[in-house]
Amino acid sequence: MRIRQLHIPLLLILLWVVSSCDNHVPNKQTTLTNVDSVFTVAELLYHGNFYPGIESHVLSLDLYSDGLYIDSLGYMQGSGTNIYFSDIFISQADTCLVQGLYSIDSTALPMTILPGQTIEGNITGAYLLLVQEGQVKRIELFESGSIDVIQDADSCWITMQLVTTNHKTYNATYIGLVP
Repeated sequence: MRIRQLHIPLLLILLWVVSSCDNHVPNKQTTLTNVDSVFTVAELLYHGNFYPGIESHVLSLDLYSDGLYIDSLGYMQGSGTNIYFSDIFISQADTCLVQGLYSIDSTALPMTILPGQTIEGNITGAYLLLVQEGQVKRIELFESGSIDVIQDADSCWITMQLVTTNHKTYNATYIGLVP
């Protein structure tokens, strides 16, 4: 009888211990915080047939939030957020950012953007810089996501839905000219 009476409390304690274990799988996608999500300045560069053996032509796109700018010497000044896409692949017939959906992947096919990565200490691909008083305070590499480009004669709308290498989502927009 005494053994049976011990089983019930031991069983309850065991159930309590098992139920208190953290079996919760954390939400892999949280939102990237403390960065701007509206961009006011864009700079687009055409690099042409940049990579040997890859038929796609290459663009780079630099987006700056309010309060961030490039000085006359080419240095980033102010405080804000910079998104840089170093390798946007387009068809050989194009020389500018064309309307459509661009996906982040490493195929180098038209309408793709290389994922963010560090190669020999240099950051390349798709990434975000958080800048305070001209100093980079945080870097986020984008491993997946897309940018949707819509254009008319007067303006360009870029809607970004990006995911960082630490699985945080980041949504941002740009409306304006893309020189």
